[in-house]
Amino acid sequence: MAGPLNNTGALFGFKFDDKSLKKPLMIAEPSTSFYGSSKSKQKITMLVKFLEKEVNAIDDWNMRYSITKDELLSEDRFYTVFGISTRNNFTNYDIIFGVDSYTKAFPSYLFEVIDSRLSRYFCSGKSLDGNNEEMSFISFKEWVGIENSLFYFKLVEGEEREVLLFEHYRKLLQLEFKHPDVQSEAILKEEFELECPICENVWREELPDFEMCKCNRCGTVLLNPLSGLNLGETVS
Repeated sequence: MAGPLNNTGALFGFKFDDKSLKKPLMIAEPSTSFYGSSKSKQKITMLVKFLEKEVNAIDDWNMRYSITKDELLSEDRFYTVFGISTRNNFTNYDIIFGVDSYTKAFPSYLFEVIDSRLSRYFCSGKSLDGNNEEMSFISFKEWVGIENSLFYFKLVEGEEREVLLFEHYRKLLQLEFKHPDVQSEAILKEEFELECPICENVWREELPDFEMCKCNRCGTVLLNPLSGLNLGETVS
């Protein structure tokens, strides 16, 4: 008997395959081998933006999705991709809206790819769709694999472990790569110490190799001047 669905399953009826394999993907060279035919290969991506033309072209939008077109397009914003599922050259991106506590899945053709780099925290695995046909799934390790097939269900239900894990990765993935709408940079004080130009708070940065950072006092997201300096500290 199939267990509760993951987040892609919430929209499309997917579940994980017990033959699931987990292996790290190379961050420097995002793979396209998951996407089948070369006719419609999609880049693995971390940052996307909705295409208004493609969204408006779907006549039955309100029957497919809980968020309205007006809500979706009211803000010109970018979305971090938390999961990617693919079968028969059809790819979905799992993204999150505002203060929501879990992701929703949308077809990749609705998006413009802003940054195609792959997160260092992503793994690849196999899962099954609603017809028990094999598909690919990519996300962080606690979400990928048959042994983690209850992860999304528990996240939606507010289970403490899953909520804490998701928030942990949400912070990491949303700061890992630069967002085009972030222009201000933190001030480098001493090794690993940054100052917020907004509130003048000084803190020791725990993610020195990330392209963005967040002030731990006022919450402002800033460009990270430590990024690319090869300081040798990473966060797992």
